[in-house]
Amino acid sequence: MDEVVVKLLNKQPLPSGDLPRTRGKFAGVMHPIIGHKERQFVCMIDSEKPDVMIPINKSVPKILARSSATFEERSITTKTQADEERRRLKIDGAFTIDRENSKDLDDALSIEKLPDSGLYRVGVHIADVSYFVQPETPLDEEALLRCSSYYPGHGFENVPMLTRELSENHCSLLPDRRRLCLSIFLDMSDDGRLVGNAKIQETIVRSNCQLTYAKAQQIINSQDFSFENLPKDTASKIRQLSNLAQKMRKWRLREAAYDHWSSKDELGNYEAQELVEEMMIAANEEIAKFLHSQLEKRAPLRTQLPPKKHRLSSWLEQFGKFIKFCLFPHAVYSNEELQEMTKDVDISGFPKFRVKKSVWFELCSAAESLDKVKLRQLVFNEKHHSQLAIAKSQFERIQQRAQYVCEEDLDDYIVAWEPVLDLEAATVAVDEDDELTIHNLDIWWRMDSSGKQEGNFSLQRKYYKTRQIKFYEGDFVCVRVKEEMYMGRSNLGTSERKKSEMDSDLESEVQVTMTQLEANRSLASNSSYGPRSQSSSIWLGHGIVGEVKFAQDSEIGSVKITLCQSASEFPKELLKGGSLSTLTVIHRPPLHRRMSAVLRKGLKNAPERVKAICLGHELSQGDFELPPFSDLSISRKDSRCQLEPLNDCQNEAVKVALGKPFSLIQGPPGTGKTVTGAHIAYWFAHQNKINFSQSEQKLVESDGSSSQVIYCGPSNKSVDVVAKKLLQIPELKIIRVYSDLREQAEFPLPNKRKPLRSSSDDDETQELDEKLKEVALHHVIRADTCPFAHELKEYERKFKQDKKKGVRTEDAHVDSYRDLIEQAEKWAFQSNGVQIILCTCAVAAKSSIIKSCEENIKQCIVDECGMCLELESLLPIAFLAPQQVVLIGDHKQLQPIIHDKKAQNLGLNVSMFERLSGKAKMLRLQYRMHEEICKFPSEHFYNNQLETDASVKNQGTHLQSFWPVENVPMAFCHVMGEEEVTPIKTALSNEQSKANDKEVRKAVHVANCLVNNYRVSSSKIVILSPYREQQERIRKELAKTPQCKDILVTTIAKSQGSEWDYVILSLVRSLSGDEHCPEGSSHWVREHLGFLEDDHLMNVGLTRARKGLCIIGNKNLLSYNSMWKNLIESFEKRHCVVNETDWPKK
Repeated sequence: MDEVVVKLLNKQPLPSGDLPRTRGKFAGVMHPIIGHKERQFVCMIDSEKPDVMIPINKSVPKILARSSATFEERSITTKTQADEERRRLKIDGAFTIDRENSKDLDDALSIEKLPDSGLYRVGVHIADVSYFVQPETPLDEEALLRCSSYYPGHGFENVPMLTRELSENHCSLLPDRRRLCLSIFLDMSDDGRLVGNAKIQETIVRSNCQLTYAKAQQIINSQDFSFENLPKDTASKIRQLSNLAQKMRKWRLREAAYDHWSSKDELGNYEAQELVEEMMIAANEEIAKFLHSQLEKRAPLRTQLPPKKHRLSSWLEQFGKFIKFCLFPHAVYSNEELQEMTKDVDISGFPKFRVKKSVWFELCSAAESLDKVKLRQLVFNEKHHSQLAIAKSQFERIQQRAQYVCEEDLDDYIVAWEPVLDLEAATVAVDEDDELTIHNLDIWWRMDSSGKQEGNFSLQRKYYKTRQIKFYEGDFVCVRVKEEMYMGRSNLGTSERKKSEMDSDLESEVQVTMTQLEANRSLASNSSYGPRSQSSSIWLGHGIVGEVKFAQDSEIGSVKITLCQSASEFPKELLKGGSLSTLTVIHRPPLHRRMSAVLRKGLKNAPERVKAICLGHELSQGDFELPPFSDLSISRKDSRCQLEPLNDCQNEAVKVALGKPFSLIQGPPGTGKTVTGAHIAYWFAHQNKINFSQSEQKLVESDGSSSQVIYCGPSNKSVDVVAKKLLQIPELKIIRVYSDLREQAEFPLPNKRKPLRSSSDDDETQELDEKLKEVALHHVIRADTCPFAHELKEYERKFKQDKKKGVRTEDAHVDSYRDLIEQAEKWAFQSNGVQIILCTCAVAAKSSIIKSCEENIKQCIVDECGMCLELESLLPIAFLAPQQVVLIGDHKQLQPIIHDKKAQNLGLNVSMFERLSGKAKMLRLQYRMHEEICKFPSEHFYNNQLETDASVKNQGTHLQSFWPVENVPMAFCHVMGEEEVTPIKTALSNEQSKANDKEVRKAVHVANCLVNNYRVSSSKIVILSPYREQQERIRKELAKTPQCKDILVTTIAKSQGSEWDYVILSLVRSLSGDEHCPEGSSHWVREHLGFLEDDHLMNVGLTRARKGLCIIGNKNLLSYNSMWKNLIESFEKRHCVVNETDWPKK
């Protein structure tokens, strides 16, 4: 630790052993712990913490880069010793037990017999650091940075979390020194049971001796302990504590308590170590109870759940026969649980119990000499028995990771999500360039009660209607005011202007321009904004739109904005009256507006069951009756249904979904989760149509119009796939609802301003599938069966005529047309017999759906939920409040796409499905991949639970002569190409997108070989890459060959949900041999592997192929990532790794 100079304001000497009670201030650093020329390390800068350096030498811990500036002078004030003496309880006769040469003695123990009750009062005393380290002081910040003390061992000096003066003196419970402590008093019976509640008190403790574990063990063993001048009764107290500790340990661990040695380094001192261990565990438990009682929702409690059922089942299959010989399972499970676990275990072929020769000889020797201690150590130490040691090691591998958890309420949930969502919304809004700028706008500023600046401005109805200006709560704004607009205000006369005059001038003064400013131009520095004279300066502030009042019956609309930050201090002159400003508005994307609304309003008004889903609480089981069939396959009930029948696992998943208020179904690649989801939707609709009479137990037919199912997904593609499946079910009434953007592409609104930049979202711009037109809402309301269709068509005919004549359609006609659409949609939802509504999660939060269907929706299914933002999944759940919710997805495939790195690091990329995945029912039988292709994903992503259906196995291996190894339709082609980077963003690729021409040629070569040599249809081949630039170059190269020009080339991300016979995967990233980093730090690997670091993306790429998979990449670079290294090793074991020049064979 650095030595600092402290100027004492009170120079009176301190009595020995007393607590410091002087005042002083830091003067500066005198002797740094490491001189500038003493030790130097080659370091890299931590990408996430620029002030932290990471030494290349891995034996050296991370180093904080301190500023060279001298320390600021800070005063230090402490309470007087007398204050603490008066209010704290005094404890004498405690003792410490620590390792040899320990100096920071932070805990002590004491025990006394209570005369009245016969109980023992055990005191666990912890040094009270909080007295010396006040919150948010430099000392506190330094301790937070270090987190804990570092004990390197091997004779090296420790690095304490606090200064040595504190950790080894004032906060160290040294013998015969009085020290401030926080003490936990436990009253115990003679059998080691805690009686009553623990007492927690602030104390002053004086330790009367300092013991090592070895010395304490000698006392416990009643051996000679004349080495220490022990105070009276200390030896008997230590033995009594040890006796209680062993009884407490037996209650806690049951039979596992007999093994004292397998988890300890110093075998001879185990009882002394367990004495301290048990008392600390008991004290920690009582502190946890206290914190939970005081901070029920926020107390961080450490928990470790038992192994997952499927992992435990696998372990039992292999090691269940050893359980009755093992001690360790008794620490986790009761005897009854162990009996239940092992009742089906076959032990008929159990071999003889094995004992190592060396252990056997020691056992014989100990038995002959009647050394009972040695016998217990040899028998009960499971490390001595290879079969039990392996079983224990494998059990530890399947245990779940311990973690800290807090119980949160809905307010905590909302507060946690709001700022993270705002980060992402701002980034996406800036990327989309949906901006407008208003010049010469009068903004009136005031200070609210919390000290924040609020702005207010007004616009005339005619002005904002004709220019189609809209503001939404949560939009981002940038305000710019020239200095001459608020300095020398009297010359401008702004403060004297009346409100009516400003309103009348508004139309002539305000000029609106739509801009396509880049993201950083709108939100970064004031030097980027518009024309400005050399002599003027500009104040610039950023804020968020608050309340928006644009009422239909009002001629004036008003908008409030809240200032969040500014480039310079807010000019006080702006508070004196309105000032002409330039306002740039960046619209929050529609999806993010709706997610923000669900946080602000939707969740607060939602039923308790919706709040319970958010908080991960168990829902009380509702009264949901299942259909009276054991097999719920629709095709077996109605031969007209074209859906595949359900397998046993799918059938069980459907039953779980139908019978619970909330359920999750995990569908790995090829397991038929779409078919499963379609069945769930059908049976929900069936339940809604047939009411089970509680009194007569008879089926009563109803019209089904009042109860509906909503089926959602993150994208149009995901929802369309399910819609096509549902169309294969006879007499099922569905309706497909698209976004306004998709609808207006077919039926455009007159007078609507077109965006300057066309949408690049393929999901919204692609043409509507012909099969879905008949059920698409915007086509249904224009069909002959709709009572509003004729009038809608009349409006649209008139709009076309106006366009031909070049006449602007009257706004009143447009408003009437939109009102008519709203009425027609309400008819379609409520009076058309619709049973299932299909839409994206974002569309589910449209006002038209909420108004028409809020009371009707009884069940909600969210498909591909692993790709949805958590709040995106909540849109249909919170706004429509269904009675049953089913989440379907696979958190091992693609996560939600996050644009803001900070938001991603804060967990926005973790979907609700992933967060709650421990409750999911997994589909295990896959129908897509060849068994060899399935092996790696099953082992590394799905815990070896994926099974290949017999129908796939019976197909055999196709094109056997094409692959490096017969019957293994896979190849990893090692290509050492040169990686290129695109410098700018284009319509076809992103900025910094990557390409590799050598891999381009190889991918096209493999495709040519499949098409020309093996006569594979181009429609059955796909070429995937994580980078759009690579995708475009491959597409251009394929166009040169007529037979291959129709091969689909797309990104891995867009391939989820699709499958092909043959997949060629180009990974792009590459380095030459001399560019490789031998150690490969995590930062270096992230920089050079990019997207390939994402295991979810890897899983998707590997699981698209049905009959054959070819991966093209640089194995040397990929091996820096553990998962890719495992894949390459797996391919090498099967002799499927080839060099680019050796394969495919000519």
